Amino acid sequence: MTYISRMDMLRDMLEDSAGETVESAKTKHTEGKISIGILEGYLINAIVEALETTIVRRLVCSDAEYVEGINNFLDSHKVSLFGYDLMKHINDVRQRTKVKFGNNMERTLSQSDMFLLERVKEINEQTPEMAFRLGISELDDKLGGIYPGEIFVITGAPGSMKTSLVLGGIEQSVAKRQHVMFFSLDMDGKQLQEYRLTRYTGMTKKQLHAKSKVDYNAAKEKAMELIKASGNCLNIFDDSGGVKWNIHSIDDMVRQQYPNVHVLVIDFLSSLKHGKQTDLECVSEAMPILKRLTRDCGIITVLLSQMSRDSRKEQSMGIFGGHALGGSSIDNPMDCEIELYRDVSSDGRGVDSLIATITKSRRCEFPLSYELETEPQSRKFTGKARTITLDKQRKQIFRHDDNTDDGQPKKRKWYEDID
Repeated sequence: MTYISRMDMLRDMLEDSAGETVESAKTKHTEGKISIGILEGYLINAIVEALETTIVRRLVCSDAEYVEGINNFLDSHKVSLFGYDLMKHINDVRQRTKVKFGNNMERTLSQSDMFLLERVKEINEQTPEMAFRLGISELDDKLGGIYPGEIFVITGAPGSMKTSLVLGGIEQSVAKRQHVMFFSLDMDGKQLQEYRLTRYTGMTKKQLHAKSKVDYNAAKEKAMELIKASGNCLNIFDDSGGVKWNIHSIDDMVRQQYPNVHVLVIDFLSSLKHGKQTDLECVSEAMPILKRLTRDCGIITVLLSQMSRDSRKEQSMGIFGGHALGGSSIDNPMDCEIELYRDVSSDGRGVDSLIATITKSRRCEFPLSYELETEPQSRKFTGKARTITLDKQRKQIFRHDDNTDDGQPKKRKWYEDID
């Protein structure tokens, strides 16, 4: 069982650091298998949260001897749980979870029953304000929002405005004073902030870099407005300064900052490669950790993903979905995906269209495609969208044996009449 392995880890961590302060234990664990981030952030939170939720939830139906053993273990390490005896608390929960069924029969809820009730409670506590939205009303309404505990993936080729789309969502979040951790591994922090500024001001990069004092003062004023609008809710991390982020250091950092994290953004996921890892190996390692982190901390995780050349070729042929780097390793755990595509005008001289296709969702039918209106100069979305249809007819790949190629009834062969 999952919680047994977690209990073993907690037991080892407690016994190794018994009688020491967290400060002195830092040095001891630096060279060990338990990182400082886990020691400070995860250990303390795990004692309070994992033991109060996971153990109660999973031990309500366990035998009394095992529960008593855990209770004695906590007492021996002078760990206070609930402020009183664990065994008493378990018995109290057992009494509360007895439910009357037909014919006045009573039974204690099983673990599966409790999962259901907990999920109903979580859904009831969700509000529209908690959801991550992109700021494009028609698209947001169809998606129904991305809620805590969910993973949202934005996939697209270079130049498909993935970063601009997620920045629109971040602006929505910080306006609600939700804290966002943005790991910008594609461009450094200064480049990302410059990108934000061009979107906010409507200036081009050329105007922003102009030597004119008037332009500089205008940009500085807008920058201060942007800082004020962010309300100290956006933290950007990059690989500058000799820091090389990987999935484990990101996991540690988020857990240290919890519960002051609402949205985690990684741009882009395959940048977390280390050593001689391939894109597939990187994503295969990262996704289980991200899924566990997202559920444990109740955050919203937004991942930006590049595409391979073959995937881009498939897009140009009208095939959408399953193009995020990592294949099924990312497709299966994610809850929602949008795939972006720049549709070149037919004559080559018109304005290209930016198409967003919902290729996976747990709240709406898919695939669905929308043309997103953009401001070419600032590379910003206007918030307007319209539904569109793929301009290609899918051919039927199966046919009835009773019909010919033109759909007419096929003549029977002489041997088909033989019994």
